Parts: sequence; structure tokens; C-alpha cells
Amino acid sequence: MISRIKSIDVFRGYVIIYMILLHTWMWGVPGGAITLSNDMFFRIISLIIRFISPEAEGFIFISGISFSISYYRKTESHNKIRRDNFKENYSQIRLKYLFQILFLFLLGFFYYNFRAYLSRGYLGNIWSWNIFQTLACSIGLSLMLINYNKALKIIIALSVLSIYGILYMFIPNNILTYPGDQIIIKGPLDLFYYIFFNGFFFTPILGFFPFFLIGSVVGEVMYEKLFIIDTKFEDNRFSKLSLVSLFIICMVLIITSGFISLADQFSRNSISWLIYSLGTNLLFFFILLTIEQGNYFHPKGNYKFFFYFSYYSLTIFIVHEILFPLLFQKFTISLGFFVSLLIIFLFFVGLRIIYNKFGPYFSLKVQISRLSSFLANRMIKKKELNH
Repeated sequence: MISRIKSIDVFRGYVIIYMILLHTWMWGVPGGAITLSNDMFFRIISLIIRFISPEAEGFIFISGISFSISYYRKTESHNKIRRDNFKENYSQIRLKYLFQILFLFLLGFFYYNFRAYLSRGYLGNIWSWNIFQTLACSIGLSLMLINYNKALKIIIALSVLSIYGILYMFIPNNILTYPGDQIIIKGPLDLFYYIFFNGFFFTPILGFFPFFLIGSVVGEVMYEKLFIIDTKFEDNRFSKLSLVSLFIICMVLIITSGFISLADQFSRNSISWLIYSLGTNLLFFFILLTIEQGNYFHPKGNYKFFFYFSYYSLTIFIVHEILFPLLFQKFTISLGFFVSLLIIFLFFVGLRIIYNKFGPYFSLKVQISRLSSFLANRMIKKKELNH
């Protein structure tokens, strides 16, 4: 039995490190115009970052994998403990997830949206898709689809992504806004787009839920391979054929994104970009998984570096925003880049100390899970007493 899958931690840690680098660098540069630098070195760096960018899509994708593995491990554990009352255990697990969904949604609403409303005084900011709300809704929708077969889940994910692409073609210009811009709603169509697309440059649900759902399918396959059968993706015929097939699928997605719209391929949250991102995120993760399960090398030191950023990922999402007023337009592009690297190093040192002293107590993800379990168990016990 495997306690932690290193490829998941490395992938999620990389996403968080990328987020810190990009955010702090853009905050520190006047106008956030990294790509407008006259320095060829930093223009090349910015282009490389864009090509290998996991963005929020990567975080949603890896969250789907973690959700699926965690869900099936919990149901497996409950089955072993109380086989005579599976329905009750199943309801208890789902209740825990419902509390997690509630806490994530409220966190996104109050920390991002309500705070934006208070600071800018515009009521339209009260609703905007952010990472926490998108995660909450994605978990809820995936719970509804948890018993569907894998092929149907993939079809649903691609269908939702296609709907997003069609709607994207007709999206009103006043919806394509950055945080703080005022949304002008003139009619029912604008209201529809406001509900599903406001926060377009963040994480609109129609564009990002497919990443979570496809991630949950990947997680389900990994659970079956690593936990039930207890096998690894070794150098056998099946594994080689599977990896070749996955590589072909990823390359098809990447190439297809260019055919859809080469001009929009690197435009944030365009359908072309999302397809490209899906291909690159899948490819990167399966490379990591192949390296880990094939035992090609044992990067214990490097793994720990990514592990801390993965373990405290949700905490870092909130904490790193404290740096915004401290960094805002304080540096040149070159100096800002090196300051961002220094910040990442300081985060690593700080997280390592915190992990050794406080462990899970500093993890927002763990505390939400514990509080959800406590409330769910209390409700179940209260229900049992009433009966």
C-alpha cells in the first residue's frame, strides 16, 4: 500500500511554485508587462514560462486526481470496517465532502468576492469564479458523477469543454474583464454570461470543471492500479502500449489547439489555450508518474522541495497574497525576477520549518478536512440518537 504518490506532490508543488513566481514577478513589475521587456533574456524566459505554464488548470486537474484517489480509499476503508452497513458509511463520506464543498465555497466567496466588493464598492464583484469556488463546484459535480463509468465521464468533460468553446465565440466584450472592472449587464444573455463567466481570467466553471473531471478519471485508474491490484506501471507490454497511447493523445490535444486558433493558443482561458493546457498537463503528469512507478531514480531531496509546496497548497494560495502591497510596482523586470526566485526559496525554508514544528496544523486543506469530518460525524451520531 502506498501512502503518498510522489508524482502528485511534485506536480502540485510545481504548480504552486509557478504561481508564486508568476504572481510576485507580475506584481513587482509596473503594469505587469513582463513580455514587453527589451531584454531578450527575460523575453525568452517569459515565453518559456508560458509554454510550460500549468496555470490554474493544472491545479484543478491534480485536485481531481487527489479527490478521486481519496474518495475511493475512504470508501474502501469504510467497507472493511463496517461491511454490514455500507449505505450508512457511503452517506457519511458524502456528507464529509458536502461540508468540504461548503467551506471551500464560503472561503472563495468571502476571501475573494466579498473582499473585492468591500475594497472596490462595486456589487458586481460579489460573484466571480475563483479557485476555491471552482474547486467546490467541481467536487460537487464530480460526486454526482462518481458512479458513472470512465468513458462517460470523459465524454461529459469533453462535451462541457465544447460548450464552453461555443459560448466563448459569442462572449460579450464587457465580460472579458480583469478583477475590479465593472461588468455591464444589459439583458438576459449578459446575465447568463455573468453567472457562468464572470471572473473569466480566473477559473470559470465551464472551462475548468472538465480538468477536474478528467483528473478524477486519471485518479480512478491510478487507484485501481496502485491500491487494488497493487501493481506499478513497470516495463511490460501493457504499460508501454498505454504510455504510447497517452503520449499520442496528449500530442493530438496540443496540435489540435493550434488548429482551432493559433492566434488564441496562448490567450488566457480561450478554448484553444484550455485544450493546449489539457494536453501539456496530462503529458507532464504522466511523465512524472512513469518516472516514479518505473523506479528510474529516487529524487528524495528534490521531492521534499516540491512536497512542502504541495502539502500547504491552499494555505499558500491565501498567504502569498499578503506580498502584493509589499511588491507592487517596486522593481524592474530583471530585478523582479530574481526577487521572485528569492521569495520561492524563503517560502521553502519557512514551510520546511513550519512542517517540522506544526505539521498538518498549518495546512488549510487538512483543517477543512478535519472540521468537515467532525461535523459529519456529529450529525450522524445525532441522527442515530434520535432514532
